[in-house]
Amino acid sequence: MKKLQEFINLLKETDNFVESQGDNLAIENISYDSRDVQENTLFFCKGLNFKDEYLVDAKEKGANSYISEKKMNVDLPYIIVKDVRKAMMEISRFFYDFPDTKIKTIGVTGTKGKSSTVKYVKSILDSYLIKNGKKPAGIISTINTFDGIEDISSSLTTPEAIMLYRYLNNAVNAGLEYMVIESSSQAFKYDRMNNIDLDVAVFLNIGEDHVSDIEHPTFEDYFNSKLKIFERTQFAIYNKDADHIEKIEHSIQKNKAESESFSTKVNAEAKLIDYSFLESGLKIKLDYKGEEIEVKIHQLGTYNIENVLAAVMIAKHFGVDNESIKEGLDNTEISGREEVFESNDKKYIMFVSYAHNELSFDKAYEFIEIKYPEYKIVSIFGNSGKMAKNRIEGNSRSAAKHSDHIIIVPEDSEYTEYDVVYERLAQEIGKYTDNFERADSRENGIKKAFNDAKDKTVFFVAGKGSEDYQKEYGKYIPIKSDTDVARDIIEEYNNK
Repeated sequence: MKKLQEFINLLKETDNFVESQGDNLAIENISYDSRDVQENTLFFCKGLNFKDEYLVDAKEKGANSYISEKKMNVDLPYIIVKDVRKAMMEISRFFYDFPDTKIKTIGVTGTKGKSSTVKYVKSILDSYLIKNGKKPAGIISTINTFDGIEDISSSLTTPEAIMLYRYLNNAVNAGLEYMVIESSSQAFKYDRMNNIDLDVAVFLNIGEDHVSDIEHPTFEDYFNSKLKIFERTQFAIYNKDADHIEKIEHSIQKNKAESESFSTKVNAEAKLIDYSFLESGLKIKLDYKGEEIEVKIHQLGTYNIENVLAAVMIAKHFGVDNESIKEGLDNTEISGREEVFESNDKKYIMFVSYAHNELSFDKAYEFIEIKYPEYKIVSIFGNSGKMAKNRIEGNSRSAAKHSDHIIIVPEDSEYTEYDVVYERLAQEIGKYTDNFERADSRENGIKKAFNDAKDKTVFFVAGKGSEDYQKEYGKYIPIKSDTDVARDIIEEYNNK
């Protein structure tokens, strides 16, 4: 339990305090969501569209005070601050007694590969920890969150500061030693994790993405937000093959972090020696500071090699033995990120991918062209109704360059009509090719692509993976997932 005065003192120290009323109140909970309010909750009024009735609802459920950038028309003690998001981050860390200092924290950022990398890292650490009679590692990611107490599916890449610190606190209380955090650009731009002391910060890559009116106004803003991961870390691991490498290395040096790099092309502390395709994955031979290590993964995409190099470096940094590294990678299953279904006669390949930006599209096509060089490529994808301009341009450019044919399908139209999204994509794709068409559902688009194919073909189905819903006007509409559609098509073909 804390006193409101303690939060006031903290906010004064960070120059984020304006005024207050009700200094001696006891605070037993903090929240920004009225569904999470208990007795004696300090409630955060955040968001441009926050209304008095939201605070009234919180008060009725037990909130005894609020924190906001302006006075609300609700009779409650309050703290007024300059920046409520920063206040939420600062107070969350203090309320939960600085849990990031009591557990080994690993932050992973990049335009693509974050989710896969944190899964690899957790699996390696779990092999090592369980073998030594310890509890598994925690994880906070797009796919799921495990903190030793809760094991739940996730909705945000990196949660809001209150939830982030609550998960860290749960992990400490549960006796976990490690927490692996998938770290988004939004987490740094909007002060969710800018004051976490990271033991290791990982920068995988950077590409044009998330530039829109509701995300990042410019690529520079997006890139600079990601670079904030180096501001509070003891040790940095980064991809020497990344675009804008000079800026990445400058940021590491400016923040005086120790660092090591990995590469598939040039000399680095961890570098690729060779790889080969297995029936259901890759065998990767790498060199880490002169030590040769051979591992296997069950993901076919060659772009996962960079993620593996990063994961191995993290493990070696914490003293994990090679057998645990090999075992952990061999045990890693990444559902819904990439699935490959081959017909028995090898004529048709369904490659279902979560790829949703130009960098991930380019990497996926690179893999397809290496693994299936004599095949035609038919791409089936759409775009979110949020319509980030650079994502529409980039995905269209990449698909047009590598595809023999394109089928545009719906993808989380949000509050924008599919007709509008289609026209925007068609306009961009039409700059490069007229070999595209429209389907009014993802399932129909995939089926049409397959039924029309006559030659050896790879069907690149991008954007949603195993997700079994579409977001439309604030609702989640059930659909058959791309993974299930693709699997059923290939199974039916094989049975015939």
